[in-house]
Amino acid sequence: MVSKEFWQVDAFASETFKGNPCAVFLDAEGLDKAQMQAIAAEMNLSETVFLFPPKHKDADYLARIFTPREELPFAGHPTISAAFVATQGAVVSPADKSEIIQECGIGLVPVEIGEEDGTPFFTMTQGAPEYRDAGLSSEVLSEMLGCGMEDLAEHPVETVSTGIWWLVVALRSPEAVASLKPNLTLIEDVCNSRDAVGVAPFSIGAHLPGCEVKVRAFPPSQGIVEDPVTGSANGCIGAYIARHGLLGGSKVSYVAEQGRELGREGRAKVTSHPGRKGAMKIRVGGSVVKVIEGRLLL
Repeated sequence: MVSKEFWQVDAFASETFKGNPCAVFLDAEGLDKAQMQAIAAEMNLSETVFLFPPKHKDADYLARIFTPREELPFAGHPTISAAFVATQGAVVSPADKSEIIQECGIGLVPVEIGEEDGTPFFTMTQGAPEYRDAGLSSEVLSEMLGCGMEDLAEHPVETVSTGIWWLVVALRSPEAVASLKPNLTLIEDVCNSRDAVGVAPFSIGAHLPGCEVKVRAFPPSQGIVEDPVTGSANGCIGAYIARHGLLGGSKVSYVAEQGRELGREGRAKVTSHPGRKGAMKIRVGGSVVKVIEGRLLL
């Protein structure tokens, strides 16, 4: 019998049972893809991460990320969860690095290690943003999201990627975001036709103190009705907000709230600024807390 150690953590949260839970396996050597997919389905979380020795000379570890249905090349809350476990669980040595490098399906992802209000805080630099016109009418969007057409903001509807593709939809108010009644079958069909993992509606304005943007995320194609706090979707929304100047320009810094409707309030700090050769650099950060230590028996 094989025994594999894992930690379950809550990402984008400073207290347990908030934010987005993630299982991280500290030493996944010997597991094949079918086993990892079966384990992710068993854990039944938005994502489960498996850590391996790196293949790239500049990386600290290799992360493979699975939803209950498939492997993803990148995802946000698993990235900061993996960084927490790697530094706290002695996967990375020495454990007091100020930055570590995660190797994953999109390449190398730098993760800055810090602290905020006494809680470990991790900030990842996501992939360079890409954009595609979604080509969707207001009628289809309102049916997808279960909202009135008057709730849709007059901004372009795009699919955006900072590592994986999300359909990004701007709404007029946080109240509109909070009251959505999504049509999951239609969302899955539309997003699959556009190679997006799900839809990420947002508003300028939020409910939680200190937050400027409200976010929800629905990725039914991944076996997830609603994701509590989504690092990749927040990165895509941050890129969209910067691209269209919704907070005054292309250089933005704000805190987004997500998960309130699920009772798992979380906060993601999002920043953008021009990188080399004019490419936008998107950084998303959040706190991580440990919830469970366990061993899986195979």
